[in-house]
Amino acid sequence: MLDLSGLNGESLITWGEEFRSHNDSGMYFFDEKNIDCQVGIIAPSESAMFMLKIISISGEQECGSFVRFHLGTQVSGPSATPKLCTDKNDGQLLILPSDKILIRLKTDDTPLIDAQFQLTAYELSGADHKCHEGLFSCDSGKCIHEDFLCDGKNQCPGEETDELAENCPVKIAPPVAMNNKSKAGGLILALLLSIRNQGRRNTIWRFMKLLVINHKTAQIH
Repeated sequence: MLDLSGLNGESLITWGEEFRSHNDSGMYFFDEKNIDCQVGIIAPSESAMFMLKIISISGEQECGSFVRFHLGTQVSGPSATPKLCTDKNDGQLLILPSDKILIRLKTDDTPLIDAQFQLTAYELSGADHKCHEGLFSCDSGKCIHEDFLCDGKNQCPGEETDELAENCPVKIAPPVAMNNKSKAGGLILALLLSIRNQGRRNTIWRFMKLLVINHKTAQIH
């Protein structure tokens, strides 16, 4: 992650990056008084937009110290978010409709602000367009970061191709419902396969048959 306070006044050209308010973000609050740190983020393509994922924001309810996002690279540009200073926005995913974003970190006399967030640029284009490396192409041609594949949230509106099993980086078999009997049988079967000694296998096999008989008698579900 990049330290915002060390980038004041800079503009970065990037397809995606994770930021934090300061070097010790996640462990301590920011404690530098009366700063107004502004960092511009520019996507490599004018047809791009930004996706903002707010990971963690901690601060005071009064929002004397805050983080805020603006469209464009000037603080006078339209606000893309309200002042972010508490955890009520944690986990939110927002679309920022611009290829240029300004991140503003401002503190007052009693600075208490800690922020971590992920800003990812994606591109809107025709279906024949090839997305850059590390990006997934929706059927519509929209490019999204591969980190958003199969995360339970549709980022390809109207098609949901980013949530299809064949597009997941790692395919996970759906869980199989099991009752107590099948759980016990499956566990004992695994033990049978792992123990090579014939005498021990016979002992466990007799125990498994006894368990099944007891299960039928007690009618446990």
